Amino acid sequence: MKKITLTSIVGLIAFACLVLSALVSLITFISTNDSAMVLRSGKLVLGALFIAVPLFIRPKILRQFQPLVITVFYLFIFFAIFCGEVFSFYSRFTHFDSFLHVLSGALLSGVGFQIIQTLDKTKSLPIAFHVLFAFTFAMTLGAFWEMYEFTGDRLLGLNMQRFEGQVGWHALYDTMKDIFCNTAGSLTCSIVLGLKISSKHRTNP
Repeated sequence: MKKITLTSIVGLIAFACLVLSALVSLITFISTNDSAMVLRSGKLVLGALFIAVPLFIRPKILRQFQPLVITVFYLFIFFAIFCGEVFSFYSRFTHFDSFLHVLSGALLSGVGFQIIQTLDKTKSLPIAFHVLFAFTFAMTLGAFWEMYEFTGDRLLGLNMQRFEGQVGWHALYDTMKDIFCNTAGSLTCSIVLGLKISSKHRTNP
């Protein structure tokens, strides 16, 4: 029997919320013919599928990830899709987007940490290098995301960086806030994972 852990409990709760919300959205569409419910249910189903992979299928590559990383992944999907879509947290809470950037930074650093752990099979590299790699990995992907937003705003006339109507440094506020939040999340998670691995090595040299 599979051991019940905090990570699996978080995953099950997130999965159940997404699936039930998707069903409610579909029922609402059938009864009201509101096309917005179709898009919402699609996002919810996609989120449930993302969670189902590490929760139920558990491919070999994901079994190598630290439980903390998988937990952060579940929480990110739950907050971004379930809370963001169903309860409109993006518009109801001013700093909800910043919270998600902190979570995404932590998630990406966890992925980076696992990559360097896998590559360093001989364990010859110091833990500090692993921490630096994970942090740099997360910050690089965060920078690519900001470039994606800038490109969308420039070429498609969007306002993902929320610069419209702003003057001076206020026009840069959203982008810089996202970068600071990403930095906080990735740095914290990188250090926590580094300390955890370092402690494990001291216990089992």
